[in-house]
Amino acid sequence: MNHQSMFIPLLTSCKEFQGLPVRHNEDILNEALSLMCPIKVPKTDLDSPHTKANLLLQAHFSRIPLPITDYITDTKSVLDQTVRVAQCMIDVAAHSGFLDTTLNLISFQQMLIQGCWQNESIFRNIPGFNDRIIRKLANMGIYHLCQLLPKLPTLTTFFKKDLKENLEVEELKLIYTSLSRVPVVKMAYNLQAVNSNGDPTSGPVIEGGEATLTVTLSNKGGKSSSVLIKSFPKPKEAGWFIVAGNPTTNEMLVLKRTPLKRFAKRELNIPLPVDFKNEKLKLYLMSDTYIGIDQIITIDCRKVNMLIEKFDQGEISKDQIDNQFTMLQNMPDVESSEDEAPDRDKNELYDSDYSDDSNEYASDVSDDLIEKNIDCWI
Repeated sequence: MNHQSMFIPLLTSCKEFQGLPVRHNEDILNEALSLMCPIKVPKTDLDSPHTKANLLLQAHFSRIPLPITDYITDTKSVLDQTVRVAQCMIDVAAHSGFLDTTLNLISFQQMLIQGCWQNESIFRNIPGFNDRIIRKLANMGIYHLCQLLPKLPTLTTFFKKDLKENLEVEELKLIYTSLSRVPVVKMAYNLQAVNSNGDPTSGPVIEGGEATLTVTLSNKGGKSSSVLIKSFPKPKEAGWFIVAGNPTTNEMLVLKRTPLKRFAKRELNIPLPVDFKNEKLKLYLMSDTYIGIDQIITIDCRKVNMLIEKFDQGEISKDQIDNQFTMLQNMPDVESSEDEAPDRDKNELYDSDYSDDSNEYASDVSDDLIEKNIDCWI
């Protein structure tokens, strides 16, 4: 059981699900459904609305066919309630300062919208993709939606020559239309110290002090922010969570929800680590809808101070210090011999995963076959 699935029993025990109807003989249907679900439920509670909500959520994630039409209606009601409860749980976890719990809850919300487990390939949601294609992509090191976007200009060639897959034109059209809706977000930041009044200052950041973290987001892909998802009953606008935390202490520093059309800028006040040498901040950009496009940036406060010192000594310009993120990316680690590459999850993206050309959507799929109004889901 992964971390996200552990929320299912907790969430479905809430009073919001007390009114879920359990009709005559549905305990028998619940028992049959429980045999197909990965998380077991008590057999003594098969007539409980909370148990039924648990099973319907698992069936939603596993895409198990439901036995009767009433269960489809009930699932819509359960999903509607679950999204609201999950949002509340995210707020409570963030307010309590629990970094890991907050991140896992956001991932759980992604599962709800996408209708799949977090450890499954998101490519299963793309029309025309099967297990064989997914395995071939994995062998090429392609796990993320955004890693496929640079293939759009030569989509037909990529499938025919690289994947050895001869897809029909209609299938290629659906794949193209689906991938072209994936948001490709570039994230940058600027960390600036604040004085006793909370106003930004040009001095170095101080251990145990406070700072203003300015985060800028630019969407270079995703022709529409509207996300239509086959397994979710309602259309949804794509939104984002900006999260800053200290993974060493598992402390949540700030969480900010933000919509994003093309550009967004947010200023966040955060406390700084008490030990810059042994503690680094992490900046997370997490989708509230898509699985596999979350980004992580590590912020080393010592490198920030080194950059500020170079500016004070006249070695770099005002434009360069304002473009702090790019400058820091090009700076070597302070202790590169001791810093090891972090373990990487298949569903985590870093800025380097994005191609600068990913916003180019010219394709070798014939233009007259690409219809903008096709109903497709990711």
